[in-house]
Formats: sequence, structure tokens, C-alpha cells
Amino acid sequence: MPPVTDAAGTTRMSRDALPRAAPRSELSKFEYRHSRDIEGHDISSTGGKPGIPGTTHEVCAQLCDGEPRCKAYSFDKWHARCFLKDRVVESYLEPNSVLGVKKP
Repeated sequence: MPPVTDAAGTTRMSRDALPRAAPRSELSKFEYRHSRDIEGHDISSTGGKPGIPGTTHEVCAQLCDGEPRCKAYSFDKWHARCFLKDRVVESYLEPNSVLGVKKP
């Protein structure tokens, strides 16, 4: 099932639609801030909840790289959940997250 964008501009994906693996080269397209996160600005949700569950850090980078609106992502290492972001704003301390910002 391909991603679907609703009237509010929120992209929803089924777990079956997630890529299975991503090359490490995807990670080199981002600058990283460990233990940081961005509040809000999510462009993807699954089941009405922000984020995409059951991913890896590499898949999260691949999803952001493939989404033109995505400027950054945060990856929750403890819960394997990916949050694609449409804006880069001030980040805050979050020990379980890695923030990846697309390089210019």
C-alpha cells in the first residue's frame, strides 16, 4: 500500500509500505545531533499517532530523503519510531532520540 496524504497534508503509511533496508550512504546525507529532538512539525503518522513505528535509523533517513517536504527527522532509539519533520526549529534535550537534519 503506497503512502496516502490526507487533506491536512499528513502522510500515512502502512507498516507493509516501509522500506526494508537502507544503505549506510543514506545516513551521510544528514548532519546529526545526538540526544536531541524537535517538538511537533511531523509530516507522517501511522494509525492517527505521530511517527512511523518499527523502523531503523537507516530506514528513517531513507524515508526522509525520499520525501520532498522532509527537512529533518528524529529517530526514537528506544521505541524504534521515526518522526519526519517539515521544519527545522530549536531542538531540545531528549536522550532517546537522534535528530538528523538534511545537508544543503
